[in-house]
Amino acid sequence: MVRRGVESTVDCTSYGNPRPVVDWYSRSNLEVPYGSSFIWQEVYFQSAYNTTNRLHLNVTQAQQGGTYECRIRINSAGPKQIHQVNIKVAPYIELGKSEVIAKMSQMYQVDCVAHGFPTPSAVWKRNGTNINHTSSIHIYTSLINATIHSQTVRLYLAIHNVVDSGVYVCEANNGDSTIAQRSLLVKVQANISLSEKAKASQLSDNFEIKCESFGFPTPTTIWLRYGNPVSSLSANHIYQLTTTNGEYTSTSLLNINLKSQGDAGDYVCQASNFKTFSTEATFSLKLGLSFLYSTLPSPFSQSQTVTCAFGGFPPPSVQWSINGQTIESSTKTPTTITNRRTQNKIESTLKVSSSIIFGPNSIVKCWVVDSSAERKSPKLVINGGELNTFANQGK
Repeated sequence: MVRRGVESTVDCTSYGNPRPVVDWYSRSNLEVPYGSSFIWQEVYFQSAYNTTNRLHLNVTQAQQGGTYECRIRINSAGPKQIHQVNIKVAPYIELGKSEVIAKMSQMYQVDCVAHGFPTPSAVWKRNGTNINHTSSIHIYTSLINATIHSQTVRLYLAIHNVVDSGVYVCEANNGDSTIAQRSLLVKVQANISLSEKAKASQLSDNFEIKCESFGFPTPTTIWLRYGNPVSSLSANHIYQLTTTNGEYTSTSLLNINLKSQGDAGDYVCQASNFKTFSTEATFSLKLGLSFLYSTLPSPFSQSQTVTCAFGGFPPPSVQWSINGQTIESSTKTPTTITNRRTQNKIESTLKVSSSIIFGPNSIVKCWVVDSSAERKSPKLVINGGELNTFANQGK
């Protein structure tokens, strides 16, 4: 048995008078060349009555195994003696890949090609147990190709449970004690599960959101706010507590005591178990709409500016009307509306530059609308430069 890349030698010695001639021939009935190559021969020893020819075998592929002949003759016309030697090539393996970074439930295929002579048999194993074509509907193998010098066995792999990650081994042998092995490392991209994806809240509410991630290697799980990690100090009104639960799972608990408008919004849970890959899931903390403040012109003039500010998340849309007519910002009308958003607040300013549509007794309204329904809003009344404010529904 010879190994690929490791030189082996076989001597053929013959005695006679006159001294015999010895030559090595390959399995293709071609004389093995003299001199240095992967497979070559040399006259290793000669005396008056004997000759030893040495066959050098530095096998690079399984096809170089097989039957070699040592042919002995006294002269070119004399009888020949032929002695055969069967050169076996120890199995060696080529894997389609050495690592798989898997997504849950997605099918992957990895070929194990076992080379050698005689033909080796190949098998995939997991934790010392053979995998065959009936092992599982998610993880199984199939014989793809077989020749006199090789056998190809394909591993089909669809991870449905993170415990199926880890090391898979392809093993090959061809009847000798020499066994070849190659390993495939199967990793699983981090996956995330949130206890809640969105929550409606009011100021002073307290709650906890659980983010659990699993994968292999075990992911690192962290909550982010505006791209920065949430504090881990429990003295803060918003903080996270991270733990590792066994070999595959980690958890981060987001604790929120809602104290201000700015605390509402999106919080991102990020799980990563590779340098170049991470998974994210967003928790949206919604805050009910509220009126914050308004500013009105005083005293009355032809050019007027009115401002309304509202809070809430998602940020609402502000609407305006004058004397029951909805106002839109346009180059065709003497009105301009400017909206400025800062975190969970929107400040909307209406500028009117015409006394035709706006006078000292005009009624100006601003209100907000979110994606679900129109909300309550104040009606702002300008009367001779004096401001009266009272609650109102709709427009």
